[in-house]
Amino acid sequence: QFNVSAKNFTMGEGENELAVDLTLSQAQAQITKRFLFTRGSNLIKVKYIIKNDADQPWQASLVGSIKRDSYNPSPTQMFAMNPFIGAATSTNEKNYYKLTFNDIEGHTFTHEKEGGWLALVQHYFLTAWIPPQNSKNAFNFQ
Repeated sequence: QFNVSAKNFTMGEGENELAVDLTLSQAQAQITKRFLFTRGSNLIKVKYIIKNDADQPWQASLVGSIKRDSYNPSPTQMFAMNPFIGAATSTNEKNYYKLTFNDIEGHTFTHEKEGGWLALVQHYFLTAWIPPQNSKNAFNFQ
C-alpha cells in the first residue's frame, strides 16, 4: 500500500544517517513512514509523519508485527550450547520475561504496560519493537 521514491538507497560517503520514506494517501491524510538508518548501528528507527488535510481530527493506533518461521536451529554437537529461542517482553512484574514458542502455540499472551518492549530472540539475534516509553502499550504474542 505504501509507495517509495526509489528501489535502492545508499548512505553516501561522509553521511551518518539515511532516511527512507514510504508514503500512503488515506482519505484526506498523507502518511509518511520513515525508516532512519544510522551508520555503525543495527537500530532502525521508525517514525510516522501524518499530514491531515481534513476538517476533522485524524486518529489512529500503531500496530507492529514481528513474524518468524518455525525453524529451530538445533546444535549438531553433543556438548554444544542450546541458547534460548523464543519471545521476550517486559511486564509490570519482570523486566525480562521469556516465552517459548510452545508457551504461545495455540494461545495468546497479552499484557499492557507503560513503555515496555517485545522481541523475538534467537541466539545472537534479536528483533524488537520498542514503542514510546511514555505511552501505555498493549502487547500480544500468538
